[in-house]
Amino acid sequence: MNFFVSPFGIFALAAFLLAVLRQFVVREQQLGKQADTFQLAIQEAREREEYDTLTHCLSRTMFRPLLSGALHDAQLLHQPLSLIMLDIDHFKGFNDTYGHEAGDEVLAGFAAAIRHELPAGLPFVRWGGEEFVILCPGHDLAAAARLAEKLRLRIATLSLHAQRVTTSVGVATWQGTLDTEEALFHRVDEALYRAKEGGRNRVELAK
Repeated sequence: MNFFVSPFGIFALAAFLLAVLRQFVVREQQLGKQADTFQLAIQEAREREEYDTLTHCLSRTMFRPLLSGALHDAQLLHQPLSLIMLDIDHFKGFNDTYGHEAGDEVLAGFAAAIRHELPAGLPFVRWGGEEFVILCPGHDLAAAARLAEKLRLRIATLSLHAQRVTTSVGVATWQGTLDTEEALFHRVDEALYRAKEGGRNRVELAK
């Protein structure tokens, strides 16, 4: 049996196939855009995990991996490693008096001032609330103490929300292969506590 397809029928079939192809292309483009949107959302979520959105410091979740890596490098390269921990003095009273928006302004301004003074390559972490930690690879206790004092003096010049801002600072250094992450962090936290108990706006070194 012979089939005859008129020129009109061939044209209609071609138009139909072209329409199907166009729908397919549009669908693929939509899927591609959807995939791009998903990737962007994932990337933004990861960035939110890695960075504090208010101060643009590294987030607390990044501290342990960074400290572990820094200790590994310090052992491998036989180099010193220190921690600096900072606390904004009387921040709670400031927050309670002037409100959380003013408190956010102080946190952001404090972080920006510290970041401006930091040498390149030193991770700056918002530990929580008004506390911050700086990892100092290659810095022994004396070098980290000098940097801490420089940061303290810089903050003492700040006026945020028409108020003077100061910071208390603790400094500790890694004591060698038998020293642990927990012990190092405990020492810097204790040093910070002594700075606050000793009158604030000062640097204390770990014992």
